[in-house]
Amino acid sequence: MAGPPELDTTLEAAAGDRVPGGRAFDRGFTIGHFRVVRELGRGGMGVVYEAFDPDLERKVAIKVVHDRDASSAAGARLLREAQAMARLAHPHVVAVHEVGTVAGQVFLVMELVAGDTLGKWLKAAPRSWREIAGALVQAGEGLAAAHAAGLVHRDFKPSNVLVDDGGRVRVGDFGLADGGLAHGSDRVAGTPGYMAPEQDAGDAVDARADQYAFAVTLREALQYVAKVPRRVRTAIARALEEQPRDRFADMDELLDELRRALSTRRRVAIAVAGAALASAVLAATVATAARPAAGACDDNLVDRVWSGSASLPPAFAAHAAESATTARLVDDWAASWKLGRAAACKADARDARVACLDRELAELHAQLAIWADGDRGVIAHAVAAASALPDPAMCSDHVVSPAVALPLVAELAELAALEHSGKSARGRALVKTVVAQAEATGDPHTIASALLAAGRIERDVGELDAARADLARAAEQASRAGDNDQLADALTIGAVVAGDQGRPLDGLGLVDAARAIANNPNRRAVIELVRGEALRDAGRLPEAIDELGAVVRTLEARRDPGARVRLAAALAGLADAYIDHREWARAVELHQRAAKIEEADLGADHPELGKTLHDLGNAEKHLGHYDQAAAHYRQARAIFVAAYGPEHFLVGEVDVSLAGLALEQDHDDEAEPLFARAARELAGLPADHEIRRDIEQALGSIARDRDRCGDAVPHFERARDIADRLGERGPDVASLLAALGACYDDTKRTADAAAAYARADALFAESAVDDHTRAELYILEADLASRTGDPARARQLARRVLAATTDAEGDPFKQYRAGARALLGQNGK
Repeated sequence: MAGPPELDTTLEAAAGDRVPGGRAFDRGFTIGHFRVVRELGRGGMGVVYEAFDPDLERKVAIKVVHDRDASSAAGARLLREAQAMARLAHPHVVAVHEVGTVAGQVFLVMELVAGDTLGKWLKAAPRSWREIAGALVQAGEGLAAAHAAGLVHRDFKPSNVLVDDGGRVRVGDFGLADGGLAHGSDRVAGTPGYMAPEQDAGDAVDARADQYAFAVTLREALQYVAKVPRRVRTAIARALEEQPRDRFADMDELLDELRRALSTRRRVAIAVAGAALASAVLAATVATAARPAAGACDDNLVDRVWSGSASLPPAFAAHAAESATTARLVDDWAASWKLGRAAACKADARDARVACLDRELAELHAQLAIWADGDRGVIAHAVAAASALPDPAMCSDHVVSPAVALPLVAELAELAALEHSGKSARGRALVKTVVAQAEATGDPHTIASALLAAGRIERDVGELDAARADLARAAEQASRAGDNDQLADALTIGAVVAGDQGRPLDGLGLVDAARAIANNPNRRAVIELVRGEALRDAGRLPEAIDELGAVVRTLEARRDPGARVRLAAALAGLADAYIDHREWARAVELHQRAAKIEEADLGADHPELGKTLHDLGNAEKHLGHYDQAAAHYRQARAIFVAAYGPEHFLVGEVDVSLAGLALEQDHDDEAEPLFARAARELAGLPADHEIRRDIEQALGSIARDRDRCGDAVPHFERARDIADRLGERGPDVASLLAALGACYDDTKRTADAAAAYARADALFAESAVDDHTRAELYILEADLASRTGDPARARQLARRVLAATTDAEGDPFKQYRAGARALLGQNGK
């Protein structure tokens, strides 16, 4: 346990089971064989002490539960459940070492966690939605483990979740846990606000009550975070259903949904981690028919596959920059392959190294076959695919060369080419067959090769659980084969998947293991980039910035074409870390550098450049550089229109950004048609997508500002309905309801206005928002109260407006204060 804990508002289970007052234990007192060091804190259920275990020479936390008489039925049940908890070993559950009784009270000896509660962790620094959801996923895994052991927590809340100094999350305080997932209750116990409806009513509860409390906690944690994904909000809304049968079947199902939302990683993770982890390490597992005769090297064999830019299909000619960069990358690769082939002929492990190089040549052949399709999507991935070709230098370490049938060689090469070209959906259909063929060989190198290819494809199509399982098996097979290169790749890709699933700490463990065994500089650069991403997702931003900055410096020092391509992605990843750290100026500088590289290497019309320009505009807007932001938004929009047509969702997202920028500068005439155009462009998105809510709310606000509340009401109502379907709460929804209420009032719908104001009040109160933020709502409510015969309430609200605001604040507060003074003058002081 961590201390001092937050105040606990847990309701007592039953007065008859309580030990009145509860005895306090001073420093030096012995509980069992544990010596009390100090009191950490008190709550509604007991007192937590730091103590010392002289047998094992370690610090522990002891909770003495003062609302359970050890001799009562409740006390006996608590002892049984604490014993069950002691048998539950899970990385995301506070370990219970021992249980017993002292002075008629039950005590639990637990691990002492160096850290803080989730509530304090959330308040300590601004957190991204991904960081918050990732932490709650860890806690959810602890709950799921308890449920699997037959335990229901029944008091899950932020103060009962601990985050240690390394970012690992644990669930603690199972003091209200009930054994048996269908165990009933004849009393109400838990914490108001977190209890499921059935628990609040004193009905029987099961694991779905914990699911409800988990969703309340996640909703509260995200209430001040902008742009939480629709999938997360929808999952929260389902877990908060009033009837348990309408929630998720279990915690695992809810956690899977959150992990899918987390799997949409930042662009740098996809562009670099996926691409640079090419299948060079697979090469030692196969042999091809191109083996040279003794005394021959056939180092010109690559010329039969690649003859410079002439080998690119005609469709590339329309994209000069991409074509030139792709050709330059493959030229460089071919030269390296020739050198490697010449050296392999003279090496002791000649056969193994030649087989490795031939496997790499098979990948180039497969990649050229994919490029022959010539569609725009394939061409857009061509530079990344060329930079992902396996490094021939890696073959110099290979000493094993099992014989493998040529069809399997070709299929492994095809899987790699499809993944690098953005065609993983096609590759998914081949995975099962390729893995089965590899397993039939019985060779661990070959099996690891196929499982690595499967894991990359599965990760790319979002099948994260399958990817995680296959990559774990790949690591096992690589270890059996004694191939550290394969093992390092399996661990590193596994770390990327862990990040996708919201497990950044698991990812750190995997990537640190990969770093310990990797020697090749190219592989180490990728490992360090993945590690920087994991640090960022874990909220360890200064460390992430240091790590990603080191990757950038390493790539800047290199002169090969592949390093330049990866540099742009590394710069974008570092910019993301600075954005999370709210260092907008630094992010702007890094995005500018990335854009310059992408324009030169990919072309001025490449979608990746468009994404970077959009990100650049967002950072510039935060700095108040509106003209620059608008210019970059428009440039990004033109790129997306050229690449995808005028109705693509990326075009719509840019128009939303442009409209929001105009609205921020009070240019309503410019913003309104942009929002309307964006609504048409985003017609393919789900009806309850959060972008649709933003557009409807903005259009409503513009109409209201123009005194057209009749036009505003439908927009506000649609925005409200989307927010309700997404399960959104918090101050943003409260402000929307206040605006809707104002327009209801303006259009003579007084009862609807009162109802909207009441909901807004409740949401503001739930979020503990101060009176200054609520000033507009107060003056709206005061005006309505004055006109509907409640002058006392009108005066009360008017005084709150004047107390919370000042005359120096300017519009709109001057208007609020003038309205408040008028109401006080009208109704008497």
